Amino acid sequence: MTKVIKKKPFHKMFLRFYLIIILLLHFPEASTGQRLFYQETCYCGVTGAGFSTAMGAGSGSFDIYIEPGSTIKKAYLFGVYFGNESGLKPPTDIQINSNIFRFDSTNFTGVNFQAFGNYLEKYLSIHAIDVTTAIAPNISNYSITIPIQNYQCTPCKFDCIYLHVIYENPLFTSPTASYVLLNSLNENFEVNYSVNNINPATINAPIGFATYLDRLGGFVSNDGSYLYFNNGVWQNVGLLEGGDNVNSSWDGAGVKGHYYYQNEILFGLDDDTPDDIVGGTDGLIDVKDHLNGNSLQWRLQWELPSSTGRFNIYNGFFLSHSTPCDTFSVSVPNDTTICSGESLSLNVLGGQTYEWSSLSSSSAALADLSCTDCPNPVFSGDTSRFYTVRIRNNDSCSVVRPIKINVRPKPTIASLNIQPSGCGTASGSILMNVSAGTNTPISYTLNGSSQSSSIFNGLTSGSYTLSFTDGNGCQSKDSVVFIPEVITTIADFSMSPDHGVSPLIVSIINESINATDYAWSVNGSTYGSSMSAFTFDTSGVYTIELIAWQSDTSCSDTFSVSIVVIDSLIIPTIITPNQDGKNDEWILQNVDQLFPDNEVIIFNRWGSIVFESEKGKYEIKPWDGTHKGKELPMGTYFYIIRTALSQELRGYISLIR
Repeated sequence: MTKVIKKKPFHKMFLRFYLIIILLLHFPEASTGQRLFYQETCYCGVTGAGFSTAMGAGSGSFDIYIEPGSTIKKAYLFGVYFGNESGLKPPTDIQINSNIFRFDSTNFTGVNFQAFGNYLEKYLSIHAIDVTTAIAPNISNYSITIPIQNYQCTPCKFDCIYLHVIYENPLFTSPTASYVLLNSLNENFEVNYSVNNINPATINAPIGFATYLDRLGGFVSNDGSYLYFNNGVWQNVGLLEGGDNVNSSWDGAGVKGHYYYQNEILFGLDDDTPDDIVGGTDGLIDVKDHLNGNSLQWRLQWELPSSTGRFNIYNGFFLSHSTPCDTFSVSVPNDTTICSGESLSLNVLGGQTYEWSSLSSSSAALADLSCTDCPNPVFSGDTSRFYTVRIRNNDSCSVVRPIKINVRPKPTIASLNIQPSGCGTASGSILMNVSAGTNTPISYTLNGSSQSSSIFNGLTSGSYTLSFTDGNGCQSKDSVVFIPEVITTIADFSMSPDHGVSPLIVSIINESINATDYAWSVNGSTYGSSMSAFTFDTSGVYTIELIAWQSDTSCSDTFSVSIVVIDSLIIPTIITPNQDGKNDEWILQNVDQLFPDNEVIIFNRWGSIVFESEKGKYEIKPWDGTHKGKELPMGTYFYIIRTALSQELRGYISLIR
């Protein structure tokens, strides 16, 4: 393959060099850093290409190269989420050839950064999907469609795709080392990067450096970024600007290095060339002359830092070179999903020393590991994490592997509807309501026994332990509830009459509710389990009591009624109010006891009321033959005695003086 060297026009180079000097005087160095996502050493080749629309939706295609006869060792598809601070990262299905890949919060690498200025979409995060099984070694062209994304947060979208593929071939004679570096620095006018622990490189062989950038405008807009490398002194290697040929419809789609590297040779794809400079949309460069031992330093700097309303996005970089390192096999855990509260043993094999890191550089993330320099740390966190482990061989050469642990949140019981149990019965119930959006099918558990229904019936009073397991196999926290006991039995009876003159026969009707067993008593003396009538032979006050229950005497209810029985009610027919001490008043003995709510009314022969008692108090103030303090004439008078049962006793009285 012919190597093409591109030359920049002298006047453009001079003007840009002059501008670079001015910028260096005004903007100090920024902090350095990025995250090493993946590092490999194998008898293999590596290829990569990307696509962006700059604004979200669109379609296009790009080419990669895989040597015939190769097998795919590892492939990652990277995407960038652009959003506001409260963005929810709604799922986005991006199609590549016939495959659909869903980008969402589950494939977030933990690497994020911010664009410069007050932009709605200034919060960016890098996502990665392992697509190893979806890449066919005989396919080199990939069409891509990014759908329209209408989300609640505006703007929020996944964009800027890059495919990175490592392929093995039995005919390769030189090991290749490859690195995936993800940006973790907030954007500024000037951003410095470095990578250390680079495996030894083969002398004089090219070292490929490919960019993964976005939102770089064209030459007219002066919206590009200068790229520098430092091997003792900063050296400008060109201005990156515009959109790749595969993104020609979108000027600000940014520059992505399209390339492949195998057997000590670096090749450019699309409009990228494997020389020692970059320019325009050529985002590939050979950096062998910029390597400083086992480290590489580079810088990206805006073309016009004073411009407003613009920003350049630096998502990541890809490094590849030949190496004298021995290849060695390692085994790392697959990406794993666990439930909150569970622990996970991460067993790594194949190396001599191990170094665990968090892609988010969070100290809390490392604290979730039982050790960071061992091959088998135990993860015990409640937050999803993306770790990398550097595995070193005997010759101190290393590989780096990413490991994603998705932690599903512990499902929660939203509410419980508890129905009490009737005393002595198993009539209680519990209805378990789970949080909205819980994955199905759901298994509901009560005291260790599971069922598919959310309601548990036939429960007695007592304490119960409840939980549920969602469709992901995650179990909620145990919830202990108590089913109260209620007495549903109501003891009740009616009797007729409810008072009277001895001997008095009273009929009794048991009107109890929710009762199966009974105990009757009269004035403390028991009379068995049934009573339909009772005869009172003597006068007195009697209490009839009923105790009713269902199944258990502890669930009983009691009802009682008092009844007054008198010997007789004597109604005189004559009154002689002559103050001789005999029949001076019309006396009704026991009327207040027999009829507690009695009313006594006396009329003259013309029907006029001459006496009316206070209710229930006739015996306190009986009729004395007067009306309004005046003596009434002799003659016949008539009475009405009204009882509490609305009964009336009628008759006449002879008043004699």
